[in-house]
Amino acid sequence: EFDAKVLTRSLTSLPSGTDFVVHLGDVHSVAETECNEDVYQQASTIFKESRAPVFVLPGNNDWNDCRDPKTAWKNWNTYLNRFEENFRHNFKVDRQLGRSENFAFLHQGVLFIGLHLVDGTVVNQADATIRHAQDVAWTEQKLHAYGVNEFRAVVLMGHSKPN
Repeated sequence: EFDAKVLTRSLTSLPSGTDFVVHLGDVHSVAETECNEDVYQQASTIFKESRAPVFVLPGNNDWNDCRDPKTAWKNWNTYLNRFEENFRHNFKVDRQLGRSENFAFLHQGVLFIGLHLVDGTVVNQADATIRHAQDVAWTEQKLHAYGVNEFRAVVLMGHSKPN
């Protein structure tokens, strides 16, 4: 289900000095919301109240488990993709060409890489295979884009484990 109170409470209880937040997907439950557009809009409104920039990755309940995945993906892109652009921040965020939900940035010596990794219903196996290959290519590209001395750790983020 979409629990606005839980999301609001989570964001308002962030410790002061939090540099950023990454939401790893599933802003709602397909069974409860049926992927209605207003749920994405409501999540967007709540995320905008965060005192720290919010990055959002898609989850299976955000699009591929929806009755109409194409419309759900459009809604996710409209309200949640590139969400950190709603905030003033100094992160130099890179986006994968053709897959803008994938992002990367360097912060305090750590390379953060956000990937479109979802579980749940496979809408189209060929598309899922291509998306996975693009995730791998993006990760490799970002690991090689920075000098060895620029990061001491890497954090890979996605909604689910790769399969």
